[in-house]
Amino acid sequence: FKSSSELVSRRSHYNWSVRGVARLVDKICELRDRSQEEKEEESENDLVLRALQTFREASMQDCDMSEFNRLVNDMFGEINNKSHSINKNLREIASKSLKSENLEQDEEFLNKVCSLSELLRAQHSVIVLGPPASGKTEIWRCLARCHGKQSCVVETISPKTMSHEELYGKTCERSGKWKDGAISHVLRSMSCCTNGYDAKQTQKWVVMDGNLDESWMSAMYSATGQDAELRLL
Repeated sequence: FKSSSELVSRRSHYNWSVRGVARLVDKICELRDRSQEEKEEESENDLVLRALQTFREASMQDCDMSEFNRLVNDMFGEINNKSHSINKNLREIASKSLKSENLEQDEEFLNKVCSLSELLRAQHSVIVLGPPASGKTEIWRCLARCHGKQSCVVETISPKTMSHEELYGKTCERSGKWKDGAISHVLRSMSCCTNGYDAKQTQKWVVMDGNLDESWMSAMYSATGQDAELRLL
């Protein structure tokens, strides 16, 4: 990671910190457990390559891939262009989902859907970046359809249309009691399985739909940690 941070271009969404390393290790452990369940023997080197490949396909810019691949090849061996980490069953379901919505079954789009699924297995929050009309919204919508309406529930919030207090909540001056905002209300309801949410919904997503802005993102940093707690100070 140290070598990558020095050689590839600087991007705001590249995470070469200790947290990035920890998430990579979590991904390796998750792949190891999955391979044991499927009774497939894989070496530690192969597991590291698969985890790195998931990271590469999900977040690396095309201009940085060749340099990143060279570093990986020098340390762990050749990294194949063909994704081993993509779930074939998920890919088939995603393809059928696109067909049912009369959308083109693009290979790159299917790869992004599968990459998003892999990332959500390893971490609590994911940022989907891209220019307008590049398919950002349809990627997570397609993945949600793959999980099914009974298992996956999605709440979309537009953070730029609300004030900070409307978004996160506030303490009432008269009573001194806390009043939830849009995000805190949804997260609390999902966590406690109230207001229409239940334990059968294994995928509960809150989609913040809008441009990245420090005004609303700063308070979300605590929710991206390993404990996945939203702390409002």
